[in-house]
Amino acid sequence: MIQRIQSLQWLGAIIAMTLQIWINQWMVSKDIHWLLLLPIGMLVFTIFDYNNRKRQITWSKISLVTMLLCTIVIEVMIRGYWNDKTRVYYSVPIAAFALTYLAMRNVQRDEAKVRSVDRIR
Repeated sequence: MIQRIQSLQWLGAIIAMTLQIWINQWMVSKDIHWLLLLPIGMLVFTIFDYNNRKRQITWSKISLVTMLLCTIVIEVMIRGYWNDKTRVYYSVPIAAFALTYLAMRNVQRDEAKVRSVDRIR
């Protein structure tokens, strides 16, 4: 559901990862952008899997690990090409990581609310 704040946070993470792909186009190594489509696809799947909150939490955790691995691979690939222009490149995965983490926390809060209401019934 698009009206949930988590969906907007995941959408922000998708935009940040897409921006990372766009920034990658002017870098020396252009083959890395195919690797970045993996966490983007996971986040898109997570947005549309709104019926199952537990699975959303699981996919968010997997996306966080995938983003971390992509960041490590990117760092290794551009370590030899370090200059002032590539310093901006590291802020983009941090934003996507933070937005995904916040969305996961909001889903966990929703799950806790639903469980507390179920206990009352």
